[in-house]
Amino acid sequence: MKINILKQLVLVIICTCTLAVTSCDDGLIYEKKYTTTTTGYTALITGTFKGQTSWPSKYSVVVAGFNDNSDYSIIQKTLAAKKNDSTEISMLLSNISDTTKTIEIAVVNSLRQRIATLFSYNISNDQNIDDTIRINVGELNVGMFQTINQNVFQGMNCSRCHASSTAAGHLDLTAANAYSSIVNVDAYKNNTYKRILPGNADSSFLYKVITTGDENVGYSHPALFTDSKYATFQTIIKNWIENGATE
Repeated sequence: MKINILKQLVLVIICTCTLAVTSCDDGLIYEKKYTTTTTGYTALITGTFKGQTSWPSKYSVVVAGFNDNSDYSIIQKTLAAKKNDSTEISMLLSNISDTTKTIEIAVVNSLRQRIATLFSYNISNDQNIDDTIRINVGELNVGMFQTINQNVFQGMNCSRCHASSTAAGHLDLTAANAYSSIVNVDAYKNNTYKRILPGNADSSFLYKVITTGDENVGYSHPALFTDSKYATFQTIIKNWIENGATE
């Protein structure tokens, strides 16, 4: 009986060794290998930016990807803030979905909804996903006033009526003269007001005109802001004034 048990033990040991040799014939145990893949475009954005710190916390200046169907960013990264405006910034945006149609420098709210586009780059249909998209935006002012000037005073073609000192309300809203024409300047219709009084939107004649519209002004300016594209700019203009109305 004891001899039979010993024989069985010997057979078990032999079989175990044989299996070990056939499964690991060099005697080493290898770590399992995993393969990782990266999908989406990569973009390198460079430029010299000014004014990104002028926005209140409810807004952000971002590098972002958008498609044609939504004003909400697919992917975004906050534009770095530099104390020295002349310092060039380089930012890498990775894993950009192939549904992305444009890469933009944009202002978004806390919900990632686009408020304004300050620079836009169209991704071509034949863009190789393995090639880094290199975008140099040059020098770009992304501040609050510049965004208001670009999207409201120029975007709404305000200069059609306000193109010189003798224009409607003696107000010049051409791109180069808009700031100097409104901040701390007496209102032509009511010189007890400033057109823009920094720090006080409710006492700023221009803000009253575009919100209440009842300041002895012949044209209804609030009507210009009923379009959803511009409606949010009434709030942005108020935020800009309350935050000091800087250029």
